[in-house]
Amino acid sequence: EDAYRKIMKGLGFNILILPKDQNLSEFHADDFASKTMPEEYAHRLASSGVVVIQHHLPSHQRKIEWPERKRRIIVMGVRGEVPIQGSSRKEPLLVAVPKGCVALGYELHRSLGLAEGDEIILCGRTFTVDACQAERGSKDDITIWMDLGEAQAMLDAEGRINAIYALKCMCAGVGMEKIRGELGRILPDTQAIEFASQVLTRAEARERAAEDARVAIEAEARNRAHMRG
Repeated sequence: EDAYRKIMKGLGFNILILPKDQNLSEFHADDFASKTMPEEYAHRLASSGVVVIQHHLPSHQRKIEWPERKRRIIVMGVRGEVPIQGSSRKEPLLVAVPKGCVALGYELHRSLGLAEGDEIILCGRTFTVDACQAERGSKDDITIWMDLGEAQAMLDAEGRINAIYALKCMCAGVGMEKIRGELGRILPDTQAIEFASQVLTRAEARERAAEDARVAIEAEARNRAHMRG
């Protein structure tokens, strides 16, 4: 069971909360939301008492030109996860990037020959490379992660985010209709989309764990019956 929990945790967030006026066709084409919402929304959601959504992570993501390197990149401003009010402290799915530092996607640090501890200049600001990510075969490979507040300042978006990443509870009966209903009550100016492949994999892993546990219990019962006989 511990192994399956680690597998499911490694799959990461499976719900993305966006501004309600965000055009989804545009979002999928551009890979980021052009509309924004107050950062306070993440805190409001975390303190709402809703248990069907967990691990709230506010973010601000945008494609920009890296003027000093003359290439197109994705800037991802993140902060530590907003703790859920009244719940036990959970291990975060994504660790915050320290202020003054960045984490570089694989293609960026590979092609530019950068390593941890190096300094880079991005939009006139100096940052220290805190981490170099492994290859993921996705847009993450051209992404630079940084502290949310520093990203907001650099992108002229103080106090604004364009997405909240979240983890959907895999409890029975918790579907997107229920989640959207809860969000409509707490954050009516938002909409939610689901990363279906992660959700399916989580469900299958949980079912497999339950089946493995059932088989182990039955085998133990047979062994005990055999020993008594």
